[in-house]
Amino acid sequence: MAATRIIVLDHEDRDRWEGHIDFDDRIYEQVDVLLRVERRPVIMQRIVRKPDTPLAEQLRSELPSEINWRLDDRDRPSGDEKLPHATVVVASAFQRQPEIQECVESLRHLDYPDFDIVVVDNRKTARTEDAAELLSGVGSGPRVKVVHEPITGGSAARNRGLREATGPIVAFTDDDVIADASWLRCLVHGLLGNPAADCVTGMVLPREIVTTAQMQFEEFFGGFNRRLSPATFGAPEDAEDALFPYAPGRFGTGANMAFRTERLRALGGFDVALGPGTRARGGEELAVFLRLLDGKSQLSVEPAAIVYHRHRETVGELHKQIRGYGIGLTAMYTSLVLSDPRHLLEIGRRFPRAIALLVRSSNGTVRKPTHDAIKLPARLRAEHLLGMVSGPVAYLRSRADFR
Repeated sequence: MAATRIIVLDHEDRDRWEGHIDFDDRIYEQVDVLLRVERRPVIMQRIVRKPDTPLAEQLRSELPSEINWRLDDRDRPSGDEKLPHATVVVASAFQRQPEIQECVESLRHLDYPDFDIVVVDNRKTARTEDAAELLSGVGSGPRVKVVHEPITGGSAARNRGLREATGPIVAFTDDDVIADASWLRCLVHGLLGNPAADCVTGMVLPREIVTTAQMQFEEFFGGFNRRLSPATFGAPEDAEDALFPYAPGRFGTGANMAFRTERLRALGGFDVALGPGTRARGGEELAVFLRLLDGKSQLSVEPAAIVYHRHRETVGELHKQIRGYGIGLTAMYTSLVLSDPRHLLEIGRRFPRAIALLVRSSNGTVRKPTHDAIKLPARLRAEHLLGMVSGPVAYLRSRADFR
């Protein structure tokens, strides 16, 4: 896979695309373009660069000049007067200070009319004044509140942010992403458009795909399972899915999600024994998704809500990430079973189907929509399986840490 830059362009701004190309396109061999109409993703197209042609000119030449697509009134983003106050929570251990600065700066420039930002400093020793000073110079915008959560772990930090939330909707993202200007507006629209939904997730795009590790993550793990059309999970027809709801990867990711504040509080927030910074390494948002769906809530997926993520750059970092995914997945299942043993029976009923899918892919090949079957590196396969095997014990040890 060639060095790739991902950009999002609005069809209505076709004559002004030059202003949206804020990078040196000469270092990329191809560009993946997500084309939107009235903020709605419509087309994802790969453009192989022509070195002698300005990028904007090439894009206008190769992307469709007319799109036969009409936005339904119900899909139009809500007007400002209908949008409630929302709180955006970012948990950070401040290990990557330039990235948290970029993240908060992008949040300050959201086009949402009424919101606040809560940055949770998750370092063991309180340094909120230093954190506030670090973030004070990243542009004008709404008030940014920095609070300290001494209990280590992404879940404890998010729960602190949840306690600080002042509006009926609370959104979460990670400290290594940049939010699209309409990100929060589109997330909230996803909740307002479905009264039965208590959670909405959005699309996560890579900033770029340059290194071997970034390419492997996209090729073999599908990035963050992105889709272009909205979806709803938890409707009666989902019962026909043999694995629902225990195949939660399709629901979204913690880097891009929002909840009805009181519903998440009533659920008890996130399990502090799950997530980054704990022995369980992850799975905290998946556990919340499943608990909501088990409680007859619905979950909406709103692809128009976009954030840009910096993928791991080195193979070593990728191996650690993939093992963490495996640990987090089975740790999450363990947490569900311990909270309600009924889940053990439900997971057991789906186990034969899950094993059949695993056996079918045991030769390590993954078939992509636009590619022939490609070989999954044995090391990545091993890291994921080893993580899954160790997840239950990791969760039990993590729970013991918080007693």
